[in-house]
Amino acid sequence: MTAREKRISLVLALPVVLLLLGIPTVSTVLLNRTQGGAAGFAGTAGMPGYKNYYHHFRGFLIGTVLTAIIGAIIAGVVRLSQR
Repeated sequence: MTAREKRISLVLALPVVLLLLGIPTVSTVLLNRTQGGAAGFAGTAGMPGYKNYYHHFRGFLIGTVLTAIIGAIIAGVVRLSQR
């Protein structure tokens, strides 16, 4: 990688990283200011399953498997198209 390519990579990557970190940070700060502290859905505290994160873990596992399958299919298509 040449010095010019490194400079261009930095110029292009820096705004992306700032957006990826900045938008959630600003959003969280604004949400905390408007909600008066804890961010959450109004009226859900104390409900059955409020601290149950199983559905998030299950969604993570499903998403991981589906992403791996789709990635393998795309890799196979690309591999076959290069012959």
